[in-house]
Amino acid sequence: MKKIYIILIALLTMPFAAQAQCTGTGNTQDGEYYSTDHCKEWTNGYSWDFQTVAGGIQISVTSLDDFEGMGAAYLFDRTNNGFAEYQMTLNGKTATYTLQGYSQGQAVSFVVKFLVAGGDIFTKRFAYSVGDNCQQGTAAACSGHSTQHDVFYTEHDAAATSFERGYDWKMETTPQGVKITVEFLEQWVGMAAPYLFEFHENGTMNEHQMQWAGQVASYTLSGYNEGEEVTILVKIAYALHVAFTQRLTYTVGSACNPSDAITDVIADKNIDFNAPMEIFNALGAKVNADFNSLPKGVYIIRQGKLTRKVMR
Repeated sequence: MKKIYIILIALLTMPFAAQAQCTGTGNTQDGEYYSTDHCKEWTNGYSWDFQTVAGGIQISVTSLDDFEGMGAAYLFDRTNNGFAEYQMTLNGKTATYTLQGYSQGQAVSFVVKFLVAGGDIFTKRFAYSVGDNCQQGTAAACSGHSTQHDVFYTEHDAAATSFERGYDWKMETTPQGVKITVEFLEQWVGMAAPYLFEFHENGTMNEHQMQWAGQVASYTLSGYNEGEEVTILVKIAYALHVAFTQRLTYTVGSACNPSDAITDVIADKNIDFNAPMEIFNALGAKVNADFNSLPKGVYIIRQGKLTRKVMR
C-alpha cells in the first residue's frame, strides 16, 4: 500500500505537458463562399488562438477593430468541404467555441463570422491540425513565400496557370518524417485536391494526395534520413484549372532563417506598406524609409519583429 501511495503522489505532482496551441493575426476574409456586398472590411484585423484540449479544439478569435453593434459570432466548420454552423460565445470582441469530434493529426477547416451594425464580417478560412503546437516551433525547419511556378509542368499542361498572390510554404523535420505545408493565398473558386510530387535522384517521381483544410495543403513524407535532400512541388486544382508551385528542396534535419530567402515584396501579405518600416541595402546600410522611391535591387525590410529580404 505504501508503494502505491508514493506512486500516486508522484503522478499527482508531475507537471502536465503544455497544450498544443497556435496563435496569429490577420486581416483578410474568406473569398470563396462568404464575401457578399454587405460585408464590412477589416482595418486592424483579428487575432486567433487555437488549442487542442481534452474536449476538442478550443477556438478563440478576437476582433482588433471597434465595430459598432457587434452582437453575435458564428463558427462555420468547413472540414472536408462539409458545412456546420455553431453560435460562439461572444465576450466583448472575443468569440470562443470548442469544436469536438476530431482525432489527433486531423486537419480541420473553419471560418468565423462576426455580426456587426449594417452587415457582417468574416475571418479567413483557418486550417489547424489537431495536436499541432505552433508555439513550440522546431529547430529543424525551413519556410518562405513564393509566387513562382514550375516551368516544366506549367508548359506541359494546357489547364495550368501561374500565381499572383502566391503561397507560403514550410518544410520541417518531425519524429514522423518531413512535414510539408503549403498555404495558397489566391482566392480561386473551387480550390481542392492538392497533390504532392516527390522527386527522386534516379529521375522517378511519386505522387501523394495531400490533406486539404482551408487553403492549406499538408503531407508528411517518411523514409528519409538525416542529411538527405527532399525535393517536391505541389499541384493545386481549381475551377477547370491547375497550378504548380516551384520545386522546393529541403535537407532533412536542417534549419533555415526565413529572412535568408528573397521574397516577392508585392505579394508578401505580412508587410504593411502603410506602416513605418526600416529599409537596408544588401550590405546592411540603412537607405530609405520609402520603398517606392528606391531603384530596383535586393533590400532588407524591418517592420516591428518582421524581417524580410525582398526584391524590388
